[in-house]
Amino acid sequence: MPSTCIKIIGRGVLCLLSVVVALYLAVELFLHFNAVEISHSDLMPQSNLELSQMQLDLAGHILQKSKEPRFSPTLWVQDLVQCNNEIASFVAASFLNRTLPLSTRSLKRQVVQLATARRLAGRAAYKDCCNYFFSVAYFGNGVYGLAEASLLYFDKEYTALEQREFIILCLTLRNPVLYNPLEERRQHHIQQVADTIQQEFESSSAE
Repeated sequence: MPSTCIKIIGRGVLCLLSVVVALYLAVELFLHFNAVEISHSDLMPQSNLELSQMQLDLAGHILQKSKEPRFSPTLWVQDLVQCNNEIASFVAASFLNRTLPLSTRSLKRQVVQLATARRLAGRAAYKDCCNYFFSVAYFGNGVYGLAEASLLYFDKEYTALEQREFIILCLTLRNPVLYNPLEERRQHHIQQVADTIQQEFESSSAE
């Protein structure tokens, strides 16, 4: 009798696992067919800069939480909970804003954006996406793009930014209000966070 119960339970577990795997693969296939293809030629007209290797590494560390400047392979269930490829997600959203006339809150738009971001993370060049991202992203105070932000906040070309200055602009990119370099009352907090990130980055680079 006990052995019979164990066999029944075992079969039930196997059946449940089969259903879960089938559902997962079905959603994966659904996302595949709903993704919009974004090519190198689609990104280039909007890209007006080319990040240095140091800037690419820092962008990966701050925005991707990765030691290497690349996209991280993820399961779609992970992306539902938390986007681990923020740059790919931004590029997908920015591109779809121009090509897919749907409300950003509509379910179809969210599905297409998730699917497109996942395809970008799997196929597109990380550097191309970064150059696009930093060319069009909002940096607060009415400024779009790293080139303009660098001139406004540090009075220099983006190619001349020091490591710490680029970190601060990445923070501004994440939250233009909280990390506004023009607000004196926020300077202490900005410098503290930039110090921490710089130390973490240098430590991870030395490993």
